[in-house]
Amino acid sequence: MTKYVQDFKLEKTIGCGTFGKVKRAKHIPTGESAAIKVLQKDKIITKKDMQRVQREMDILKKVSH
Repeated sequence: MTKYVQDFKLEKTIGCGTFGKVKRAKHIPTGESAAIKVLQKDKIITKKDMQRVQREMDILKKVSH
């Protein structure tokens, strides 16, 4: 089953971490490849977990890649 997130078609898993998976994706309008991190909310249990996730999101917003 093919999954979509907004304008992205999710493809194979390219990495796994504590809170989810990283999937290779294709941006449908442009055809560009991207990496999409899919979080599993049930793995974010404690306040410390949420702080780790928030810190990562803040860092990734600042990175141009």
